[in-house]
Amino acid sequence: MGKKPVPPVFIIDEKLDNKFDLESIEPNILQVLKLSRSLEETKKYTNQNNGEVKIYTKDFVLTELKRLIKAKSKEKIVLPDYDR
Repeated sequence: MGKKPVPPVFIIDEKLDNKFDLESIEPNILQVLKLSRSLEETKKYTNQNNGEVKIYTKDFVLTELKRLIKAKSKEKIVLPDYDR
């Protein structure tokens, strides 16, 4: 009998999600999907060594981008295609 497959660790917008169901996410909210088998990367979130799937949503990426721009600039930068 073979080994039972161990699912990867899911990190959604920098938060560990142990009960994530990949089929439950709407494709149109995805910005970045990153797969890693790096033990060092996975250990930041868990002691498991079965790889990780990092998912970043569009809202998370835009919020982080705006935060970084604001931190680097005193002048407000308007992104007309993204500002709501």
